[in-house]
Amino acid sequence: MTSTHQEKSRSQRPPKRMLYRESGAVRTNSGQYRGSRWPPQVAGAEQGIGEAKAASSLRSVVFLSACAGAGLTTLLVMCALTLRERGHACALMDMDVEAGGMDVVLGLEADSGLRLSDVEAPLGRIDSAALDHELPKWEAMSVLSCDPWNGATPQWWDVEAALGALGRGHELVLVDAAGGQCMGQVGLLAGQPCVLLVELSVLGLARTRVLLRRLAQGMEREDEAMGKLGERGGIAGKVLLVGIEPRGFKGAPPVSQAEAEEFLGRSFLGCVRPQAQLAADVLAGMGIERPPRAYRKPLAALAERIEAEIGLEAPAPARRSFWPKAGKR
Repeated sequence: MTSTHQEKSRSQRPPKRMLYRESGAVRTNSGQYRGSRWPPQVAGAEQGIGEAKAASSLRSVVFLSACAGAGLTTLLVMCALTLRERGHACALMDMDVEAGGMDVVLGLEADSGLRLSDVEAPLGRIDSAALDHELPKWEAMSVLSCDPWNGATPQWWDVEAALGALGRGHELVLVDAAGGQCMGQVGLLAGQPCVLLVELSVLGLARTRVLLRRLAQGMEREDEAMGKLGERGGIAGKVLLVGIEPRGFKGAPPVSQAEAEEFLGRSFLGCVRPQAQLAADVLAGMGIERPPRAYRKPLAALAERIEAEIGLEAPAPARRSFWPKAGKR
């Protein structure tokens, strides 16, 4: 990431926005209201019930990995492309508040639009249409990336409000949760299905076993406002495992899929091998043009399982496909 790119990115970034609702109205940081009711009224019990229903109807998939740099964001992006090709309206959200960089992986670093550190939700609510309008788009999908090098660490209530807004505006939200550090704070993630990327190495399996134990036990935290334990617990739902061979390792992986399944006591949906050209494009900030042909089968299997887990209808694929034709890249 060059200094020129950083300066261009900062110069095109909008000021910090407060896109929140007050009884049907949308208020921006200029103090103006847009919406069906003005001036805003105090939210009543009816509104609270409606928002609770919206929260419970969130459909998302949380992508996790115990090994940083294994290719989690790349897997999420390729899965999003596959789901979009199957007719689903998806949004992408980066909850890796410590490292972030989803926009860099997609080649959107210099694009204007909100990032997670730019969002404020002082009332804990964000209007979905207003947020979607401010987000950068990639392949017709809204992207809410996190760039901790350009701003302060987002507060958990802002993150949760943004996730809820994306969920109300899209059929499915794909969340990059890195190592799961945010799952004990963002209550909307509780019970959501997870895709766990497992590096097929001895150290990768050891780290994955620890992460699986944390997911099974739930990462409970004390809610100081309510005085209850686990008010916003991060217990995950169904966990789907995908294996990936260590990058730069030639020949057979250090640990086979069968050995990994025996060690973890879980079955894998499939395994993928890192592709040199794909890795080079991502590391150079060129974005992802299309998933490699070798990934088509495991991505299709993953998309089908996601549809089954969250109750999405599996429509017939569109005629036009982003997959390259035989003999062409």
